[in-house]
Amino acid sequence: MAPTIPAQGQVQTLSDDDWDTLVSRIKKGDCTPFLGAGISADLLPTGSKIAAEWSQRYGYPLPDTENLIKVSQFVGLHLRDFLRPKEIIRDIIETVGYPDFSDPTEPHAVLAKLPLPIYMTTNYDDFMFKALEKVANNPQKYPKLYINQWNSPTDQPTGRVDLNPSANEPVVYHFHGHKDHLDTMVLTEDDYLDFLVRVSKDHELIPPRIQQALVATQLLFIGYSLGDMNFRVIFRGLVEATKKSMRRVSIAVQTPPNRPEILQYLTQYFGSTGILVYWGTAREFVAKLDRHWRAAS
Repeated sequence: MAPTIPAQGQVQTLSDDDWDTLVSRIKKGDCTPFLGAGISADLLPTGSKIAAEWSQRYGYPLPDTENLIKVSQFVGLHLRDFLRPKEIIRDIIETVGYPDFSDPTEPHAVLAKLPLPIYMTTNYDDFMFKALEKVANNPQKYPKLYINQWNSPTDQPTGRVDLNPSANEPVVYHFHGHKDHLDTMVLTEDDYLDFLVRVSKDHELIPPRIQQALVATQLLFIGYSLGDMNFRVIFRGLVEATKKSMRRVSIAVQTPPNRPEILQYLTQYFGSTGILVYWGTAREFVAKLDRHWRAAS
């Protein structure tokens, strides 16, 4: 069946049946949110904006001045210190503080109210963990934070941790590191290459319970774009390895582009990879999810 091409002004492509399925799987804990930078776009500057500022400040010589991966590699070389770009990112996160989790439309707060055992993220901030700690409607939640130790010595049992997450003790798993542990942050080109090599060689790097969630639950990508390297690596490298007959359809929240031909291409692309698309912002999506959830409850 060909994917639906949304017309201008009609960019929400999830059907009522899609919402019912999503809510049903959330109730059973068979859904895993996967959070990218866009979920915090109201508070934190985007990677492209940071890259553009660094390009101008440090004299980046290539045309792709909004590519944070490449620009951060250049900044590390320029400063002769590859920890410095990570320190700047950490300082940006800590300067802005935390979202207003009392805001009923704040995406992390809405997701924190759901009875889910696992949340995954490629972000360096701890917004999701703090939301789980602070949301007033969930006083019995005791979240745990785990960081992918991809940069540790290869003889160290990095992934052999026994995770037993539940709705009351959810786990927030940081795929690409955390601001408080600079060595774990996947930021520069070298980081991405080293990360991919390590993941491909060490099948025990990612804990079994996290691997299970990747292949056996419905993934909900919020805060990514088609061109986002994080999204493409995770979906194609980890999720696509699962047999299609065993894979639940993923959902991606995407801000619709202005040009209809790009919108058509992206819809067809996602449809060919087994991804349903909600065309809108993270706030718009979680607001609608919250309405469906409350209606079903």
